[in-house]
Amino acid sequence: MPGWEKGNVFSVEEVMSCGARLGRRVLLLDENGGWCGCGTAWKLAEDGHEVTLVMLDPMVGRELQRTSADSALRRTLNHLKVRFVVESSVHEWHGNAATLVLSSGTGMHVYLTREESDELVKHGARIIRGRARVIVQTSLLVVDGVVARTRHAADCGANGVMVLPPFFEGPTSDEDIIAFYSSVSEDGLPIIGYNVPQAVGVAITPDLFRKLAEIPNFATMKDSSGDLAAQADLIGTGIPMMNGADPLTPFALYGGASDLIRGGANFAPKTCAAMVEAAGKGDWDKVRQLWQPLQAVMNLIWQGDYVQSVYAAAEMTGHGAGNPRRPLSVLRPEKHAALAATMRGLIEAERT
Repeated sequence: MPGWEKGNVFSVEEVMSCGARLGRRVLLLDENGGWCGCGTAWKLAEDGHEVTLVMLDPMVGRELQRTSADSALRRTLNHLKVRFVVESSVHEWHGNAATLVLSSGTGMHVYLTREESDELVKHGARIIRGRARVIVQTSLLVVDGVVARTRHAADCGANGVMVLPPFFEGPTSDEDIIAFYSSVSEDGLPIIGYNVPQAVGVAITPDLFRKLAEIPNFATMKDSSGDLAAQADLIGTGIPMMNGADPLTPFALYGGASDLIRGGANFAPKTCAAMVEAAGKGDWDKVRQLWQPLQAVMNLIWQGDYVQSVYAAAEMTGHGAGNPRRPLSVLRPEKHAALAATMRGLIEAERT
């Protein structure tokens, strides 16, 4: 099938042997109409996945007709709410669907009350309505609070959560950080860990990353350290790893980062999406061309006043979201002028 190399495509054998890291929603292609496809759908649905079974045949489980398993199988799949798409196939896989992160750092997560955060997640998921994957940041200092917010995210239909280690005088030993993420994992949602040592005070090393990846539901990690050499070591583990440092974007893509979550995409979504698409095709000349209007501004916002700079830049490109919440203020006039100077070419690209 064209596009299988873009990732998130697994054989039934990999799935049943627990060799695949699956998201909440699973599309299962059954080309034979036998027990293999239906049985896998049964198992995945029992494990809590939302399963859509796609088959060429007009009948589910054609080869199981008039067997003792037939009626029981159909009743069970219906009970587990497996969705059937018959007389259909998948002709090409386009890789990951769009993903939106709700209550992110740039979205002022730490300055939202519990009620505001819950309402944001509930309302945002309702608007998205399954058209994109939803990741929710549920970071807090108190473990029970992280678990409670993670449960709320699951209730709202989120596909995963992004979680910092405790970030104020928090644990620094590998054992305590592993215990923290193990507690969060008990609610069953895929977890994106978060490495931002300049804010948290502890770095996720490759050895610790490998240990975290052994925790059920720990899917990947976002690295916002801004250290390209350290990120290369994390990528070298072979575990999926996301880049969160805006100035490293093209280098991280070339180096093998599995995905990106970064604030800068909020003010340049068109250019950033085109760059990721070009990287996926291996068109590095196109990546360099698209990076040219981005490089100066991505370097500038990384040098300080990050959140305020993202909000100001978003206003310039027509993607404004108001002002940062207190205690942050709007960007200072001199910094705003410097930002505007680096944005000229990008504003034109985003508005055309």
